[in-house]
Amino acid sequence: MSVLAARLTTTSWRLLVIIALLATSLLAAAPAQQADAAMKSPSGLKASSKSSTTLAVSWSAVSKAPRYRVQYSTSSKMTSAKYQRETSTRTTLTGLAPGKTYYLKVRVIDSSGKNLSSYSKAVKVKTLTSDPTSTGTPTPAPTPTPTPRPSATPTPSASPTPSASPTPRPSTSPSAPGQPLRVASYNIKCANCNSHLPNEGTWEERRQAVVDTILGQDLDVVGLQEAGQAWLKDANGKSFSLSQFEDLTNRLGGSWTLTNINRNNCVKSTTPSSCVYKDQGASQDTKIIFDRSKVEMLDQGSKHLPYVNEDDNDRYVAWAQFRQRSTGNRFMFASTHLEPKKDAEGETKYYDLRKRQAEVAIDAVTAHNPDGLPVVFVGDFNSSRFAHSYSPTNAPYDVLAKNGLIDPLGAGWSTTKTAPGATVVTRINTWVDSFNNFNRAVNNHKQWINGSYIDYIFVSPTIKVPEWETVVKMDEYGNFVGQIPSDHNMIRASLVLPKTS
Repeated sequence: MSVLAARLTTTSWRLLVIIALLATSLLAAAPAQQADAAMKSPSGLKASSKSSTTLAVSWSAVSKAPRYRVQYSTSSKMTSAKYQRETSTRTTLTGLAPGKTYYLKVRVIDSSGKNLSSYSKAVKVKTLTSDPTSTGTPTPAPTPTPTPRPSATPTPSASPTPSASPTPRPSTSPSAPGQPLRVASYNIKCANCNSHLPNEGTWEERRQAVVDTILGQDLDVVGLQEAGQAWLKDANGKSFSLSQFEDLTNRLGGSWTLTNINRNNCVKSTTPSSCVYKDQGASQDTKIIFDRSKVEMLDQGSKHLPYVNEDDNDRYVAWAQFRQRSTGNRFMFASTHLEPKKDAEGETKYYDLRKRQAEVAIDAVTAHNPDGLPVVFVGDFNSSRFAHSYSPTNAPYDVLAKNGLIDPLGAGWSTTKTAPGATVVTRINTWVDSFNNFNRAVNNHKQWINGSYIDYIFVSPTIKVPEWETVVKMDEYGNFVGQIPSDHNMIRASLVLPKTS
């Protein structure tokens, strides 16, 4: 064999090897392509503008589709797109810009977010430049007949059934416009920080109790704390791409949604790995969820709060502006989770930090409230009205009071049997502490007006508070019934908003 022939033979073998490798790569990629196209793309996508900041979207159902993902952007190339997950074939996109053209697509996904189809063809729609006059002051709905609320010590029963009809909301007076707004603050304890306390379950064991608690209160807006943005873990301890706040919102279902869906302030917001910073409005585990059938979100954002050490967890205040659909009244809502670390003896750095965090948080809410709308400010302040070595005063409480907000419970400094400045009309279990630490026995403060709180709901003085409840499910002996949802009890208030333009 000549040298030339030998070289040609070697070259031919190399070509065959390259072709084989290419074929292997293409075959390996085929299952992923088939997975994306396992179901046909949704058809019949339609969108219409009902207001300057919302779009009503619908599409035809795909047989056996577990859920859908709507993609929308102001760019036809879908750059800087946002997304919304749905189990039904319709949704309402909120928080949009007035008079702006949007492009929308929809695809089928599974419960973990994996793509099961390609995207549909895009549709193009423009939001209204201004809201129609008729939506500014809707006709008040007929006031339902009041139904008595549970007594301070409810009869034990099985876990609430999410599908049960909620208790009708009584109006505070025959002339009260629409229904009271029902808000709550709820620290649900992060999924990946199990303390292995007696009576404490994993997130998988607790989450249905959390869902039942939220759905059982017929709420409009909830400020969440410790609703983790980190990926959850399976039974083998392996992480998968689903956060705690996404899991909770998915399980609430219906028209419950987040004011901001982003996990991290990174170009790729789903993971902090190799993060290239971009402000996505993400607020770590401090979140706001709302029932969009009852309130309309008009604007939203967040503010990073100060810290002491580089290894301190990031803290945020999340805020949103809403319009109550039954009355047309607008309001500001904010949720925060202040630093929980305690000072060593002789130090005050974390006590001072909580005060500073409260100041920055209320300043951020004020800066985004140019119309002076009434404010609802909730959260876990990690500070109580009783003196401790690490917290000589209730500094965050004092900051909000100094800025014109009030505590409807009147839980003044060191008080137990008085409630200075209280505005709430009806109290339910307000003697119960807001922090339970997974203790089966509910604290015994029945002789007090207010329990010991580190969780709060503050409101503007113009907001009336017909009812307040510290939400606990206990038996006649004062013990928690069933799975304890979290180491914090939900606090819930019914509010009557002042008329806004």
